Amino acid sequence: VRSRGLGDVYKRQLLFTACQQTPIPVNVNLEAEETAARKVLDDFISVVTTNDVDSMFTYLTEDALIVGTDPGEFFNKEQAIELWKEVAAVMDLDFQFIDGQEFIIAPDGNSAIALRQFYIPAAAPKIPARYVIYLIKEEDVWKVRFWETGMIPKNEDIPKLNEALAE
Repeated sequence: VRSRGLGDVYKRQLLFTACQQTPIPVNVNLEAEETAARKVLDDFISVVTTNDVDSMFTYLTEDALIVGTDPGEFFNKEQAIELWKEVAAVMDLDFQFIDGQEFIIAPDGNSAIALRQFYIPAAAPKIPARYVIYLIKEEDVWKVRFWETGMIPKNEDIPKLNEALAE
C-alpha cells in the first residue's frame, strides 16, 4: 500500500483549477442599474407608506425575509402580508421620513442595500425607526429580498429607556 503525499493532492487541485473555464467579463452599466434599483425602492416605499398591502408584496422575492422591531419577529412573505393587513386595519401608519437615506449598489450591478429613516407618530412618536432593505436583481427584475425594521433611539435617550424599562 502506497501512501500519497501532499504533493499529489496539490497536483490534482492545480490540474482541476487549471482546467476550469475563465469567466467571461460582463460590462455592467452601474448608473443604469442603480437608477432601476432606486426606482423599485422608491415605488416599494411608496406602497408601504400608503398601506397598499396587495401591491407591497409584489416587490418581494418569494424567499424574502422580513424582520420586525421585536427580537422575535422573523417573517416570510406570506406571514408578513397577514401582519401588514392586521396593522393597517387598526393603526394609521403616517410615515414622517427624516435625514439618513443611503443606497449602495454592488459592483456587479446585481444587488443593492438601502436604508431609510423615519418616525411613525402613532406607534412611537419620539423614537425614530429605520428600514434596511436588500435588493437583488432576479431575472432582470429588481426585488426586495430582505427588509428589516428597527427602532433606533438616539444615544442620549438610551439611559432614559433603560431607566423606564427597569421598573
